[in-house]
Amino acid sequence: MQYEAELLLINDEPQVIDAFQQLLRDEKFRLFYASNYEEALKIIQSNRIDIVLCNQNLPGMLGVDILRNCKKILPEAVRILMSDSPDLSVAISAINQGRIFYYLVKPWDDPQIVPLLKDALAYKREQDKKRLAYEFFRYYNGQLLNGLDKVALWEDDSIILINIAEILYLTAIDGHVKIITKKGAYNSQESLKAWHQRLEQHRFFRCHRSYIINLDYLERITPWFNGTYLVHLKDKKEKIPVSRKGIKELKQLLHI
Repeated sequence: MQYEAELLLINDEPQVIDAFQQLLRDEKFRLFYASNYEEALKIIQSNRIDIVLCNQNLPGMLGVDILRNCKKILPEAVRILMSDSPDLSVAISAINQGRIFYYLVKPWDDPQIVPLLKDALAYKREQDKKRLAYEFFRYYNGQLLNGLDKVALWEDDSIILINIAEILYLTAIDGHVKIITKKGAYNSQESLKAWHQRLEQHRFFRCHRSYIINLDYLERITPWFNGTYLVHLKDKKEKIPVSRKGIKELKQLLHI
């Protein structure tokens, strides 16, 4: 059988290990098992574990502490904690320290296990995709400093390349950056500061702490209040604020 994922079960109860072997007999999960942290560490170091499922009560180290260590050495793996009782303090500790995906209370229903593991694997793959995309974005968009004239952006589940000349402006809303182009709006996980560093040599100007505009689309500047201004861009109805500091720099830039 060709396996789709590797699962590490950390448990010192033979009946639990036997139960998982039976439950996963016809599934595409390769099962590893360990009875303590030392055994688990050896398995982690020599395999690409996708899911770690750990019992809370183990000799030598509690499950929540094992998962916290797993998070440090294997951050991409999805972590699930098993416990004999629904202890709220244990659950909170597991969530805060081990960043667990699920808190599984024993005894469980057998039909619950395989769907849970498949959900955990789907979650991991989605996180892997986002992480790889983010790394690609950082590398590719970083090439703007080397004269590249396109940026990589998300569109649904695809990465698209947009010519920077098509970008009208960028704005930061609630910590998220939105890039407005002629064709539509796109979200970015990178900061406005990072975008400013890449785009400022391409006739982009940070007119406000929350806005970067493409000077090639600047059409009009109008007074607003308390020494601030609004800029109007071609083909856009939105009026973008310019800070007091920004208007001084903009006037110098435009020789006004």
